[in-house]
Amino acid sequence: MELLGAVDLPARARSVATARAFVRGLLDAPEYATFDQIELLVSEVLTNAVRYGHGAPEEPTDALGYGHAVPEVPTDATRYELGAPGALGWGVRGVVRLVVAGDGRSLRVEVLDGGSGDTVPSIPMPVDPLSESGRGLWLVQELSSAWGYKEAPAGRTVWFEITG
Repeated sequence: MELLGAVDLPARARSVATARAFVRGLLDAPEYATFDQIELLVSEVLTNAVRYGHGAPEEPTDALGYGHAVPEVPTDATRYELGAPGALGWGVRGVVRLVVAGDGRSLRVEVLDGGSGDTVPSIPMPVDPLSESGRGLWLVQELSSAWGYKEAPAGRTVWFEITG
């Protein structure tokens, strides 16, 4: 798969709409006919990263101890090219990274956050499809071709793939 784009966003609830707009801009092509489904899953995974990943301080702070604050990223968020390191890097307190790769037939979305030592991504059973919360990963499981997560010293990556 080819990297289509990546962006670092503040770990804030309002970044979910920015992430959807970013993905919509990347996937404005007929080969990604399941866009509504992709947009929903991006929302669910990014919301979980913001809510459960260690990261979001109340106000931007000196995240790395290098004398710079975590910036608020507007809707024209910085895009990264394949192989180019991010300006802030992932795993930074208060930042989540959204990565999108595809080949015209399949799409892979990864959301990287600071991780959480006390929780792991899981689907509570039984799932109430009418519940107002607690269904995010269940939706990811039901609507994606595959999904999973991986831990690293710098944080956690939750990913999903859609093949169509």
